[in-house]
Amino acid sequence: MPANRTISLLCLLILLGFLTRGTGVYAQSALVGRANKLYESLAFHEAIPLYESALEKRDNLQASIRLADCYRLTSDNPGAERGYARVVATGMAEPQHLLFYAQALLRNGKIEEARKQFEAYSILRPEDTRGPFGVDACNLWEQLAAGGIPCRISNLNINSPRSEFGPAMLGKQL
Repeated sequence: MPANRTISLLCLLILLGFLTRGTGVYAQSALVGRANKLYESLAFHEAIPLYESALEKRDNLQASIRLADCYRLTSDNPGAERGYARVVATGMAEPQHLLFYAQALLRNGKIEEARKQFEAYSILRPEDTRGPFGVDACNLWEQLAAGGIPCRISNLNINSPRSEFGPAMLGKQL
């Protein structure tokens, strides 16, 4: 085989390799683009599989955050926990991602992990009461699991013989 033909064939193979490699990146960005449009139109359920597919091929922080948000906004707590765990693991999470991660952990019954995330959030955002309230919720959760919080339920003179339910907080009293 002549040298020129070998060099041409080699160049063609290298060019073909670059083109096919770029196709995966383009396909991933097209998936993320379609998912972003669905996300922005509040079609969170429809965006989830597109973000999942895109993230199987390549990590993308914005897509990871939006996927976690989709799970949170559709009340899929296990999905939200996985999603925010992925975002937090990057080391580039915003404080609100720690809060959302803590909330998902708490909803999934992972109290000790939730407490750590609420505490971390409290350090980053000391002015936001959701951090300390989250820690308090973790403490109350453990108290309830250990036997409950003592309380007394009794009828008032305003009760009727029918079934009524409508608790409300007044100060620190129920």
